[in-house]
Amino acid sequence: MRNLLLAAVATLLLCSCSAAQREAASCGYNACPKPVPGRYNVHLVPHTHDDVGWLRTVDQYYYYEVQFIIDTVIEELLDNPERKFTYVEMAYFFRWWREQSADKQAKVKQLVKNGQLQFALGGWCMDDEATTHYVDIIDQHTQGLRFLNDTFGDCGRPRVAWQVDPFGHSKEHTAMLAQMGFDGLYYGRIDYQDQALRRKTRRMEMVWQASQDIGSPRADLFSGKLYDGYCQPGGFGFEYGDEPVQDDPQLYDYNVEQKVKQFVDMVNSRRQVYSSDHLMLTMGCDFQYQNARKNFKIYDKLIKAVNARTAAHNITVYYSTPSCYTKSVHDQNLMWTVKSDDFFPYAHQAHAFWTATSLAGRRSSATCEPPRTNSRRSSRRPVWLDCSGRGRSWRPSSICCVRLWELCSITMECLVRRSRWLPMTTHCESRLESTRLTLCCKVRGESHWRQCGILRHVFLQPGKHLLLPIHRLE
Repeated sequence: MRNLLLAAVATLLLCSCSAAQREAASCGYNACPKPVPGRYNVHLVPHTHDDVGWLRTVDQYYYYEVQFIIDTVIEELLDNPERKFTYVEMAYFFRWWREQSADKQAKVKQLVKNGQLQFALGGWCMDDEATTHYVDIIDQHTQGLRFLNDTFGDCGRPRVAWQVDPFGHSKEHTAMLAQMGFDGLYYGRIDYQDQALRRKTRRMEMVWQASQDIGSPRADLFSGKLYDGYCQPGGFGFEYGDEPVQDDPQLYDYNVEQKVKQFVDMVNSRRQVYSSDHLMLTMGCDFQYQNARKNFKIYDKLIKAVNARTAAHNITVYYSTPSCYTKSVHDQNLMWTVKSDDFFPYAHQAHAFWTATSLAGRRSSATCEPPRTNSRRSSRRPVWLDCSGRGRSWRPSSICCVRLWELCSITMECLVRRSRWLPMTTHCESRLESTRLTLCCKVRGESHWRQCGILRHVFLQPGKHLLLPIHRLE
């Protein structure tokens, strides 16, 4: 059953129609910058990591911060065709997209088509890998990928998975990503001892053979550990107040030579732990780019200054994306080590384990799962409601099936984020218990879904049955 679900998700990622292929000729890998042979190529990757619920609720994050990130990023991409940006969390992008005018949507579609705006992972959020059920993982990816496919076609398809913030990584989760059709996977957190060894032995990137049962190559995925998390290198966090590039010699504090040296020294240090002639620099962090103008203007100056001095350091830097980096590394045709186990548990230092801490502080948040997924032993099956006695359309043998993941985004945001922050957990439980959910129902023996009612309380306390009356919509 799980393989059938993954095949359905992969269909969203791998469109074979001729129209989509013609459209994709100008996007995806075809829109990537060309590496410079004989030089060390630095892929400068602007991105933002927008937690789908953490210190604020999802809607609060969108209203206070995320909408301004996407607003300003789009304007800066339109201002310079060389710039690129990678976005991940569809829970936010969906909210933003539905608010835009037809003219703005057309401009964004063009940015996607020419490869300036690219998406990584493409799920509703970046799910936890330690405490979530595979049904919810697949459903939330389906939700996001379906939105991207319906909105942007094949040009919106994410080529790589981007799991940079979960606290450890599961081979089962990676096997699912491989079967979804991703070409690569990048993560930001592994155990500090494992990271130290991998840096020393230059094994930060590998082929992850994630399932012996499924076997190669279906469950194999090129995987890479980001050098030191997913934020920008020290000294280049311009939203944090780091010294910007001042390139006007007529003004005080001209510092181009110093900033170029700082950048080159940082690159030369990081390149020692990777095997290829390419390095990915993640230029962004949590909820950054609310002032995208500041970041992109300084990055433009940095790129120009570094490339003007290439003869001295043999480094070329350009705007790029995780998928473009993956293609460049792949084209070098290198040999990679193989991994076949988990990246669990995760500790950032001695006696400081993070794995599964999302439930440690508030055990009751486990009830944020619907009954169909509250047991790892339960099989994949729909949540059935007794619709008997609700009019002539609902005979005693009629059954309704709740498609929760399609209709209630807050469900996904609670299930797969597993916030350990009390206000967010309380918010999830409150909304899941009180929100009036429109249900899509399918009558047994019929092939179509139809709107059939309102259910006030979907998530129950442990031990109660999910056989509730619903109110017909006339």
